[in-house]
Amino acid sequence: MTFRPLPSFRKPRRPLGLGDIRKPKQVKMGLPKTLNYTRIKAEVMAAIARLPRTQSVQIPPSGTLPEQMVALALCWLKLPFQCQRSEDGGRLRLGGAVVDFVVWLGSKPTVLRCHGDYWHSLKDRKHKDAVQLERLRAQGYRVADLWEGEIYQAWVDGRLKSFVDDSIQGAA
Repeated sequence: MTFRPLPSFRKPRRPLGLGDIRKPKQVKMGLPKTLNYTRIKAEVMAAIARLPRTQSVQIPPSGTLPEQMVALALCWLKLPFQCQRSEDGGRLRLGGAVVDFVVWLGSKPTVLRCHGDYWHSLKDRKHKDAVQLERLRAQGYRVADLWEGEIYQAWVDGRLKSFVDDSIQGAA
């Protein structure tokens, strides 16, 4: 008579490999599946590295990739701009802002706000953005909102420079 081991109802434990780690569920962001974020980032960093030192220092090193892309386009357009400028109390009061870019062109300065597709589509954030927009316009700024997905698509289509220029010209 042979003894067989009792059947185990548990799966044997094995060490976790890289393939076993579950990735968190991805929320639909500004980068469509057809675009390659890693490739875009490498191309943008290479383009920034080719800029003269006087221009590359204007690009925010800690900014988001869309912010760096817009700063790169502003450098290509040779427009005077300032990054991360505090307006009307900054983040300390509702409606105050640390705007992504202020571009001095014409009689009124233009504020460019780079919006991430996820965070700026949330209900609470939409309200804060609307209050901020009204305050900026009341102070005499022209305001243009640039969305993350549109910035990426403009880069891939090779029209980032014209996209940013058209946004500045069309700012209300």
